[in-house]
Order: sequence, then structure tokens, then C-alpha cells
Amino acid sequence: MRASTRMRLYSFEDLDEKDRSELSSVAESSDLFGVVDTCCGAVRMRRTISQQVALILYRLQSGPCRIDHLARSLFNNEAQNRIAAMIFDGIIEVELDGRFVSGPEVFVISDKRPNGMAETCVDFSRQAIEYAIGLEGLSIGETATRLYLYNRIPLNPTLARKLRSTDLFSDFICPDRETRLKIGDSWPRMSAQDAWMQWRTNSSTDGNVYKLYLSPLVEDFPTLFEKAIFHLIEIGCECFKVGRTLMNLSRPDKFVAYFSTFEALRDAAIRIQESLDNVRVHGVPFSGKIDSLGIVSWGMDPPMIVGSERGSGASWRYWVAQRLALHIHVAKETSSDNTVEHALGRISLDGIDVKSWSPNLAIWNSCIR
Repeated sequence: MRASTRMRLYSFEDLDEKDRSELSSVAESSDLFGVVDTCCGAVRMRRTISQQVALILYRLQSGPCRIDHLARSLFNNEAQNRIAAMIFDGIIEVELDGRFVSGPEVFVISDKRPNGMAETCVDFSRQAIEYAIGLEGLSIGETATRLYLYNRIPLNPTLARKLRSTDLFSDFICPDRETRLKIGDSWPRMSAQDAWMQWRTNSSTDGNVYKLYLSPLVEDFPTLFEKAIFHLIEIGCECFKVGRTLMNLSRPDKFVAYFSTFEALRDAAIRIQESLDNVRVHGVPFSGKIDSLGIVSWGMDPPMIVGSERGSGASWRYWVAQRLALHIHVAKETSSDNTVEHALGRISLDGIDVKSWSPNLAIWNSCIR
């Protein structure tokens, strides 16, 4: 292996004042080294790197060599995935068939997939990826937005006319007065802004990073809502939100409940899915399906991990969409016929189980990439 000739390595001290300011919070709480810039065709990428990664890159800049022992000593069981990710991103080059290559091309030549690449994935998620690959002329950000918005259902004209001049919450979502009173008692802090109506307990904090998605068809939303509220009260959920308008109820992730632990989320999910008779599925792409239909699924807001955009404030699904958009654009630059597999393979190295579209907690619970 060797360091890519397209790679540029900068320590934190080498960055300009603006870049240092943006990374200051990461630098104070981690072993951040700096950033590495690279490109694949017209796609340019910058990622933060830890001191361990910098050590490997400085070793490879001195000339082609093997780094098996060094990588294992630094990354233990994650060594193979860390190196594969750097090859995918054009940071490290590997010798194949007498020449040094990097990027998705490596996995075409060698016909090998990195650990974690799935042959299949949840239908809605794969459909979204195939749809995004067919889009032309979009930026990475625009592609990410299309992925994030995938599977919205057009408004039901009859329902839209019926609810146009009514109070959406009291007349449609929760018409039962007793249930509304219970909501007010259990979650006294209510706010409504942008796309969401949100309810919090007085003790709710920002530490509720586990997200439970409930995704019925709009027409079945009131039925699911009343059943779900009963269980959320019972289990002590601190925060939930629902779409503020009929348009926002037409999005797949129309009802989100937040939990501070995965165990609490799982308990709520089990109770809710047992009461889903006669509720039809809508389905949330890029979320971990819990029930057999996909009405109940989950995700986890990204932690701050050096080496990616995690911790930047993006939600679980939007972070996944951003990463997929980047990997799709990189793969398309290689004119590959296997863009779907490359996108799936590369995001699996970001800590995503693409068989279930859920985070690999062993990776995400780390602080440093």
C-alpha cells in the first residue's frame, strides 16, 4: 500500500483560523490530528482524522509498504474496515494487477467486498438508492435531500379538502378529549414550529438520541396515535413529535418518539407493535425495521466521531442520506456498473448495518474514528 498521490494531509496547526475554529470543540475532546483532503474525479472530499490515522498516512507517505501489524495495533478488530474505508475514499492506494489504485475501482478489480456489505437491503432503502443513482445534474447536497425525502406519499385530495379549515391535531390526529388531556399532563412542554409539533416532559433533556419511528398511512394515523400514546405514557417516554401539517404527515417519518437508552426504545416498540391490527404501513427508508411490516423502526442520532460529519447536528436519516449521496457520486465518477453495491459497501464502513439499516453500536459508541 501507499499514500494516494491525490491526498493532502494537514495538521490542526496548519489549518487557517476559520477551519481551526470549526474544529475547536472536536480538538478539545479527542485525539484529533487534523484533516485530509482527497478527490475522486470531480468529487472533492475533506475529512477529519485522528492521530492514529495520521501515523499510518505518514508511514505510507515514505513509500509503499505493508501496514498490517501497525493497523491492528492501532485499531484492533476494526483495522480491516478502517483501511478499507480509506481505500474507498482515495486516501490510500493498494497495488493490484501491477498498478496502484484506490476508490470503488479497487473492489471491481479484486471482486471483493469489504466486511459488512450486504447483498440485499430493506426494499424502500434500496429503491431510494436506485432512484438517486438515476438522477443527473444534481450536487451531492441535492442528491442527499432527494434520498431523505424518498417515499413521501402525495396528499389524499379528499382528506386534504376535509381538513383544510380544521385543527389538524384535535380534529384528526387526536380527536379524543381524554387522550389530549393525558398528553398535556404527561408532556406539559409543547412547541410547534416548522414541520413539527413536539411534546416534552419537564425533565426531558437533549440526551434522548434513540429514535422510534412510527409510520402508518396518513388515513390510519389517528388509530395508531391513540394506541401509541397509551404505551409511551406507560413506559415514561420523555419526548415525541408528529407532523405539524397534513403535508408533513405525508412524510414517512411522521411520528418520532425519543429515548435515552436502546432498552427503553425496544420496550416501547414491542408494546406498540402488538397493537397494530388494521394499521397499514407507509415505511421509513434508512431506518432499522422492528416489526415485520415496517410500521415500527428505529435510528440513532449520530455521535461526534472524528473522521466524519457526525455530531454536526444532522438527524439519523439525513446523516445516512448525506453519506450515501457522497458515496453514490464517488462511485458514478468511476463509471462503475455496480454503483448500488459500492454505495452499500462504503456506508457499511461508516458503521451502518445495511442489512437492517441500523447503526453498528460497537462502532458508534466509539469517540474516535
